[in-house]
Amino acid sequence: GILLHRQIDSFTDGNEIARMSKKRLNGQFGLYKGIIIDIFYDHMLAKNWSDYSEIPLGVYTKEFYTLLMKHYEILPEKIKYLSRYMIEEDWLRSYAHKEGIQKVLTGMNRRTGGKSKMNLAIKDLEDHYDDLENDFTLFFHELRNFSKNKLSAIDQLFQ
Repeated sequence: GILLHRQIDSFTDGNEIARMSKKRLNGQFGLYKGIIIDIFYDHMLAKNWSDYSEIPLGVYTKEFYTLLMKHYEILPEKIKYLSRYMIEEDWLRSYAHKEGIQKVLTGMNRRTGGKSKMNLAIKDLEDHYDDLENDFTLFFHELRNFSKNKLSAIDQLFQ
């Protein structure tokens, strides 16, 4: 999972569709544009979850949180700290709603000492919503193919 996640991050950073999404954002966000797009894409995935999975989002998140707690002892300290809040506030399901995304953006801005101005990015989401959703749909199709190929390669490493 960690190996795939790292490869997905690299794929996303070099993806033309993700770059196009970043260009839709206000220039004030600078280096934080990639993080903002990741959050917006998380929103689109959660909002449209039933298009991508037969497992309802609520069931999936509950199973994920259970798995997280099952392996709590081996988690890095930072993840241990965050996981409590993630579960209590049901972050993953909250991403399906703009209010949840606003809360995430506000929290990220707070963690940067207000430097990122990420709390203001909700306006960009609203102003470019349809374009960002279309970007996500195209991007996610490419990402699924990429991930499928990488998972096969990773599986071969461990056989």
